[in-house]
Amino acid sequence: MNVYNYDWGSRVGDPMIASNDEQKGVIIHEDAYNGFLIIRKPAGIPCHGYVYNSRENVVSMLTESLKMRYPNKGLSISCPQRLDTETSGVLAVATRSSFASYLSKLLERKTLDGEALVTKRYQCFVCLRQTNDVHRIEKYASSGEVITHYLLSDRTLPRVFRDVPDERDVGSKWLECRLRIVAFSKKSFGSTFRADTSSGDILKVEIELLTGRPHQIRGQMSAMGFPLLGDEMYGGVSCASGSKNRIALHCC
Repeated sequence: MNVYNYDWGSRVGDPMIASNDEQKGVIIHEDAYNGFLIIRKPAGIPCHGYVYNSRENVVSMLTESLKMRYPNKGLSISCPQRLDTETSGVLAVATRSSFASYLSKLLERKTLDGEALVTKRYQCFVCLRQTNDVHRIEKYASSGEVITHYLLSDRTLPRVFRDVPDERDVGSKWLECRLRIVAFSKKSFGSTFRADTSSGDILKVEIELLTGRPHQIRGQMSAMGFPLLGDEMYGGVSCASGSKNRIALHCC
């Protein structure tokens, strides 16, 4: 885990951090009046602590850093917006309980009612398996079609996604998952994510997430036949040396 490679109390590109060998800042924007931060979450770091890891997570590291900076302020750090541990990107973090409640309600309304008060977009690299895969993705992007799957609420891994709920799972709850493919690109993805030589073609895809479910983009794209690069749990190919254990998914 690379949690100690970052200065959780500094801004991204802080001129006080001059060398690439030193810790990098994570804060993009800070609003003390309304009580929130926008940070760049690194991949591989969970948002919240759990029983075997109470410190090496976003909430704990920000709490420690900000309380050192503002010792007399009653900060309440929480993540009403969540990103999977393996996902990197833009993350809203509450520093006041009032903002946490406000954002939680907005996200809940988006998931349950489809109200577009909050827009969540992600970029990812997907593995192509069939000759017509690019055409299929192009069709989704041009039509703006809402793609729907259903997630079994059981906490199994990998998560179970279906085109329609399976009535044989008596007593289980199925959660509706919706997303939209908004753009794609065949451009090279540089050195951050490198596929093994046997991986076949890779495509960069931009996704608008319309609901917020665990592993949603990973599971839905896999169910469509487009697993994410690096996401071996859902059928994607591994990344080449230098980007191991990375899943090519970034919140933007």
